[in-house]
Formats: sequence, structure tokens, C-alpha cells
Amino acid sequence: MAGIERQTHDINIYRGDTVYEALQVLDTDGSPVDITTYTQRLSQVRAHVDGPILLTLTVTPVDATQGTFTVTTSTPTGELDLGPDGVGTWDVQFSDGTAIHTAFVGTVTFTDDVSHT
Repeated sequence: MAGIERQTHDINIYRGDTVYEALQVLDTDGSPVDITTYTQRLSQVRAHVDGPILLTLTVTPVDATQGTFTVTTSTPTGELDLGPDGVGTWDVQFSDGTAIHTAFVGTVTFTDDVSHT
């Protein structure tokens, strides 16, 4: 079996909207990875890699045998302090019980909404 391919996926969070991303874990050959026996370790948003956790993302398998899952979070209603450049970072990690695999990494941007109370 080929190893998990680390993929890049950027997320734009629009204030007031629920974050929902549908993703698929692939191996280095481009085939879906069966994540049935994997546990999701962490999925976090930070302004920079050593910064405080700004959001914790929930990972939910959709079709684990095909490596598909969703990443969601509660609706951010205030500012998401991503630092002076306005760009943060996120990732999602899985464990097969022996090793930790970072399946996705990317940037996070935050857009203020117009309609809010």
C-alpha cells in the first residue's frame, strides 16, 4: 500500500457562515485511502503554526472506505485574528494506531460579512 499523500486545500471562512469542506484522503498513487480503521487526531486553525488554537474543526467520515470526510466548525461570529497578513493555517491528521499522517494542510482566510446583527 502506498502512503497517504499530503494534499493542500485552502479554506475561506465567511463570518457568520458554517464552515463545511468535503475532502478525500488519497495515497501517493492517487487512489482513495480506506480510513475506516484510522482515528482523526487533530484538525485546528491557527494564525501561525505555534500560535493559539483559533478554531477546532470537526472531522466526520462520509464514506470511510473511499476516504471521504467532511470538515465543519461552529459558525464564527466575531473576528478571527489571523495576524497582520490575515492568513492563517490549518491541517487535519489521522492515526492508524502506529503512525500519524497529516492528510491535508492549507491556508485559512477570513472575510467579514455584510449582513449581521
